[in-house]
Parts: sequence; C-alpha cells; structure tokens
Amino acid sequence: MTTKYCFFKICAPLASFGEFSFDEIRDTDKYPTKSSIMGLVGGALGIDRKNIQDLRELYKYSFAVIVNNYGKVMRDYHIVQCGKNINLNSTRKDELLSGDIESIQTYRYYRENSEYIIALWENKISKYSLEDISHALQYPVYVPYIGRKSCTLSAPMAPEIIIGNSFTDTFKNTKFYNLFDKNNSIELYYDADANIDGIDVIQEIERNDMLGNVKRSFNVRKEKKGLITCI
Repeated sequence: MTTKYCFFKICAPLASFGEFSFDEIRDTDKYPTKSSIMGLVGGALGIDRKNIQDLRELYKYSFAVIVNNYGKVMRDYHIVQCGKNINLNSTRKDELLSGDIESIQTYRYYRENSEYIIALWENKISKYSLEDISHALQYPVYVPYIGRKSCTLSAPMAPEIIIGNSFTDTFKNTKFYNLFDKNNSIELYYDADANIDGIDVIQEIERNDMLGNVKRSFNVRKEKKGLITCI
C-alpha cells in the first residue's frame, strides 16, 4: 500500500524549540516539537492561533523529524519586565497592563544553525490536504519562524510531495536525502503510533506538547527515536 508524504526543510541561524520552563531559565530542546511545526504550518495556511478547531485538523497528520544538524547551543542574557503575581492563565500583555511589575534576569537558550527535514503524512482525513500544506509553505500567509519571532528561516522550506511504499525508501528518493552524510546513520523522531518500517528504534520518549493557545494547556505525546541506515 502506497502512502503520500510531504517533506520540507527547516533551518535557521537561531532556533528555539521550547521546553516546559518558566521564569529565569527558558531552555530549548534539540529538535522541534510537533506542536511547533503544526503552529508553523498553521501560520503558513493563515490559521489564526485562536482557531483551535482548525489547528487540530493538522494533528490528523503523522509527523517525523529527520535530523541533519542539531546545531550548537547558544545562551542569551535578558533583563525583562514581568508581573509580580504570575498567573499561568494570563498572557504577558495582561501582566504588563496590570501595572504591578518588576524586572528579572533571564537566560534564553537557542540552537545555532540547526537543520531538520520534516515529514507529514495522513493518519486521519484532514480538511487540509498535503497539497494545501505544500502550497502554503511556499507562499505562507504569516511569516514562518522557529520558536520565537526573531528566529526566522535561513532558506526556503522547499516542500516536496512524494508517494512511496515505505517511509525510509520514500525519504531516500527525495531531494533532501542528498544533504545527509551517508557515512553515518540518520537520526529521526516520530509519532509512536506512526506506521514506519525500516527503522532501528533506540528510544521511546514522552513529550509535553501544547494543545493550543487556550490556557496554555499541554498534553503528553509519545515519540520514538530511531535510525535510518544509509546504504
């Protein structure tokens, strides 16, 4: 049985893949979460971040991140204003408008010059087709960025739709495969319930992914880390 995939590239001079953190330390993960990529895709499609129903349509796609370069970690120092009485359901704008504010020191972490290939394929029927997504990634409604608005992309995402019998064989037939060092196995992370063959699974992971921008709610999502053998 054949499957249709959409592969595209994410690379940036600086990227921030938000970890579950507050206050002084704002950490970054090694690779993008599903929620961050679906937010980027949603922005490209022109979906408002408050439109949770349409954003959830994107979660009907299975998801994988193929790592070409994790990049280096960079720490940035900030002094920022925030509300003295922090309410997790309040936005930063709400806190600043309250008038009861103070200044704190924070450290924010980024990844320099990281590069990933993202793969999406249909798990359930979505109102947005892969063709819709591919077109939006080439002509985005909102400017794409990775984690923070200052983290803009350094190259076009160059989406490619391709049909194949297996994930690994299909990936090896994309234009992106030539970007990788064939002397080493290729690391990837993917939905634990995704149907992927030809992968050597080396780890199972639980991630805290944001469900939407309503009350900053999170949910646990299971992933697998695996290796693609280059032949």
